[in-house]
Formats: sequence, C-alpha cells, structure tokens
Amino acid sequence: QQLRPGADFSEFLGPPVIRDSWKNEPPGRKSDSPHVSTSTQSPRIRPAGQPGPPPVRRRASYSVTSHSAISRVPQDSVSDAESIFSDSTTSDSECYGELDYGKEVKRLIVRDQGPVEAVRSPVSNEGGRPKVEGGKGIPSIWRRFHGKSSGLQLVTPARKMKRMHLTTMTDQQEPEQPSRKSPERRQEFWTMPPWEMTFEGADVDIARFEPIISANMPPPDLAEELISLYFQHSNSQFPLLHRPTFERLWSSGYHQHDAWFACLCFTLFAVAMFTIMLTGGLLTIPWAEICMVKRSVLKPATLFEIQTFSLQAMFLRGNDHYPSSWFLIEIGVRKAQDKGIHRKKAYAKVPPAEGELWKRAWWLLVAFDRVTSTALGRPCCSRDEDFDVDLPSEVDDEYWEHPDPNLAFKQPAGKPSLVTAFNSWVRLTQLTSFAARTLYSSDKQQGVLRRLGPNWRSRAIEKMNAALAQWYETIPAHLRWSPTMENPIFANQAVTLYTTYHLARIMIYRPFIKAPDAPTGTQGREDPRGLENPALAVCTEAARACARIIGVQLQRGFSNLSNLISVSHICAALLLMNVWDIKARQDRAASEAHTKAPDIMSNPEVRGLLSDVAIFLRALEFASTKWTMAYTFL
Repeated sequence: QQLRPGADFSEFLGPPVIRDSWKNEPPGRKSDSPHVSTSTQSPRIRPAGQPGPPPVRRRASYSVTSHSAISRVPQDSVSDAESIFSDSTTSDSECYGELDYGKEVKRLIVRDQGPVEAVRSPVSNEGGRPKVEGGKGIPSIWRRFHGKSSGLQLVTPARKMKRMHLTTMTDQQEPEQPSRKSPERRQEFWTMPPWEMTFEGADVDIARFEPIISANMPPPDLAEELISLYFQHSNSQFPLLHRPTFERLWSSGYHQHDAWFACLCFTLFAVAMFTIMLTGGLLTIPWAEICMVKRSVLKPATLFEIQTFSLQAMFLRGNDHYPSSWFLIEIGVRKAQDKGIHRKKAYAKVPPAEGELWKRAWWLLVAFDRVTSTALGRPCCSRDEDFDVDLPSEVDDEYWEHPDPNLAFKQPAGKPSLVTAFNSWVRLTQLTSFAARTLYSSDKQQGVLRRLGPNWRSRAIEKMNAALAQWYETIPAHLRWSPTMENPIFANQAVTLYTTYHLARIMIYRPFIKAPDAPTGTQGREDPRGLENPALAVCTEAARACARIIGVQLQRGFSNLSNLISVSHICAALLLMNVWDIKARQDRAASEAHTKAPDIMSNPEVRGLLSDVAIFLRALEFASTKWTMAYTFL
C-alpha cells in the first residue's frame, strides 16, 4: 500500500485486519492448545508461569467445510483452479505445504471419456463428431498431476488461511465488507493459443486421418480374426484391454470417431499379426501418422493413448527395433505419471471398470519397463517407491459386468482368474529389477549394497535367494508347471513364470561367474557354495531347467514369444560358456599331467549341455518365423 497507495488489494488478501483484534477472543471459542492455533483464532495469552494444556496434534490441512461460518463466505470468490484440489484425510498431507491431490487426479480420470461411457455414447449429436474432453478454461498446468513437493501445493493452503481469516471476521460480527465480484479471467492466460493447438494436434479432427485409416484397415473378417488372436495369445499373458468393452467399441465403429482408439486398433492388429506369421509392418503406418500429429505434450494423455504405447512397445519388442521399445515404454510411463494414475488415491471415486483399465495400463508399462530395462542394461523409469497403486483385480473380463451391481467384479469361487499369473509375474519382475539396480549398478558403494557391509556379495545372494524362494511358494496350484498341464492358457502362463524365475536366478549369480583362467577368489569373489565355479554351476542348472520346460512347450505352442527368445538367447549362451569352461579345465588338467587333452565330445556332461543348446536353437528357429528379433541370435 505504501508503493501503490490508491490500489485496493482486499479482493486478493481479504478484508483488512483490525489492529489488536488478536486480543479479543471470539465468544464461544476455546483455544485447544497454546501452541497450535485453531483454524479460526489466535492463541490466548497466559499469565507468566502458568502451564498450559498439553499440545494437541492437529492436521495442518484444515477442512473448511467443518466451520459453519464458512457458509456465509461467497463461494463465487473461489476460482475454478482452486476447486481442483481438496482436503486430505490421509498421511499424504501432514503440513501446510502438502495437501491432497486425490481430487485432482480423480477429476482428470473422470473427465476423460472412459471406454464404458464411450460405448454408451460414442458420438455426440452435433454433426456425428466425438465429444470433446472437458476441462476447458483451466490452464494446462492445473490439469497435470502435482506431487507433494510441488510449489503449486502451496496455493490451496494460502486460500484456506484467507478463508479462515474471513470466518474469524464473520464470527466477530465486524462490519461486513462490500461484496466484490471475482476478477475476470484474462483470456490470453486461460486459453490455449492457436500455435499451441496446432503443435499439440488438438485442432486436428478425425477427418484428417480418415483416408489413411480406410486405406490400411483390414477387412472385417480378418480384423475379427486378429482381435480373437490378440485376446487369446497376448491379452491372456498381458491383460491390458477388457474384451467386451473393446469389442463393443469396435462394433460401434468408434475407431471412425476417435483417433487414439483407431491407433489402438491398428497397434493391436500389428501385434496379432505375429501370431499368424505376418510382420504387420503396413499396419504401423496409421498409428505412426497419428502419433506424430496427436502429440499430447501440452495436454494430459487419454486412456487409449497410454494403452497404445503399451502395445507399440510390445510390437517393437518382436522386431529389429527392440531397443526402441524402451523409449516408448518410458514415454508411456511418464505420460501415466503425468496423469497421476500411479497413485492409489486417484481411484477412490472412479467407476470400477474405468479404474481397472487404468491400473492394467499402468502395471503393464511398469512390468515392461523392468523387463526391457534389465534386458538392455539400462535404469528403470518407474521406481517402486514412487507409486502405490494396487495390482489389477483378479477378475476375468466376463465377470466385470452384471445386471446386479452387487455381483459385478466378482470371480466365481473355485475358478482361477487369468489375471493371477500376470500379478505373480509383476511381483517377480520387482525382484529382477532390484537385482539389476544393485548387483549391476555402476557404483556399488552407493545405494542398498553399502548397507550390507564388506561381505556384501554373499549377503546379497542370500537375501535375494530368500526372496525368490518366498515368491516361488506363492505360485498357485493351477500355475505350477508340469509336462501334463491340460489348460493351454495356464500352461503358457506357467512357462512365463517358471522361465522368468530361472532367469532371475541367473541374474543373481551371473555377475560372479569367473573366467576359465581366473583362480579361485580372484577379484575378491567368494564361493558361496564351495564349488570351483559356483556361479556358473547355478546358472547352468537354471538354464537346463529352462531347456526342459521349453522342450515340452515347443510341442504345445507358445504365446509369449518375447519371453521365449530372451530365455533361449541367455540360456544357450550360458550353456556354451559352461562347455568352454569344461574344455579349459580339461586342457589345464592335461597340461599339468603332461598328457594329451581328451576329445571334448567324449565328455557326457558336454553332450548333455549341447543337447540343451539344440533345444534353444530350435526355439529361436520357431520364433524367427514370426519375430524378426530371433534372427539376431541365430
């Protein structure tokens, strides 16, 4: 006011504070604590030496709705931006600077037209065009997820404290301030400029993509076959989509009205093409075009977009561009985090079907991130400490909907769910990613290993083996692999679980494999099992176990070809390492005895190892007819 004496800031700061008003306690109000003031008053003055009551711990994120006087505060004085946030009743809000963001995420998720709602009303009544997403008039920065450390989390506490002051003034029955109209929004800050709309592709109508969609869309009979193949082989292993919802959307022609759903369909067809020994490369043209135009950088992503990134990564994992799938996975994870679907509180008031699809999309990205990052020796984008959303519900697609709402989302007793294997696999990928960022980290003196002391190798192996053993005991009975499994879907799921389990064992011991010419104890490596080359022995045992499983499953048919290729490559390489390790030991023994080394093929152990290598070569040849990535290992 000294700098601008004529300016009136009361509409931003509230009514003026009456001097010495803190001395006058409002009637009927009692201070609960001399140290922590309530939301409507200042602390009382106590005579010197008089002890006060013990402090009462209170949440700093006060609920303004608990004060009756707040009803007399004009509600139109609160902007739409503030209405995005709400009070918290969880441990996520413990101080003024941290408030709940649950309502923010719920608003984001519910605002996007979910797949179930899209089925009921795929297009609007205005020219047959799809409905436009809500949220207009709110700056983009307010529509994104903001965690507790964000500076935006200070906005609502400041507004609440202002309203607390207004409440106090009203209770003291001070002269009412004249009502003031909320300041008008400056459109240049509250609307997206045209160049941003163009960059984002937000002004691009579905008509822009109609020619390329029509030219590349498979015939109806082939499309139906591809959809069936996808849900039979891919979605059964990696449950991303809800089949009844997707089929209703497809039958209603929603791909003609929503660009990202059309992109999702083309990506699904490309993934399913692998099943019938076709590359599906031409089907990548439409979704590549849509992805380049519909950027969704300045606006949050939709569910169809995040699902598309998952399927695109699945497609690239099967061809020569396997490392590029890592980029798409990371983009998908970041877009999902930007949406806020990685937090449990986001699903509190979201319809079950909508929330379940978001959870499936999130966990598939997380699992792919862990597996692909480990395979490429790169850090994961998703860290366990950064999300707390529950795993997908173990309810099959056909039980999501029921005329009686009380019977919806209930798996029949005694019938195993197809999602159980996926959840078990996700838990196992958590162990493999932990091993990757500890045993394979660049600086092992940092992070978890430094807490284990100087003998960290033996202790790390012990702890990880214990975790693997605990996971192994949790495998349900219908997923216990055996050569006589009758259900083909459960058999394929069991193969994925068991081979991934053995790969995890290999990951734990692989860093400690000694070179054939390295003496025992070289580089400070312990021998936890007391063997000459204990790490290689454990890895060989795990690889041969994978060979037995794959040898049987090759006769049944594989659904998870990406897993087949990865397992065959790693295990064949380890078995060949063991062959040459045996050869080196034989040559060393012959040199010490001054005799001629025997023919390596006369060793029965070597013949058994090479027999298992032949199984993996047959598996790669089988996969190479569908996935070009297998050629690189032949």
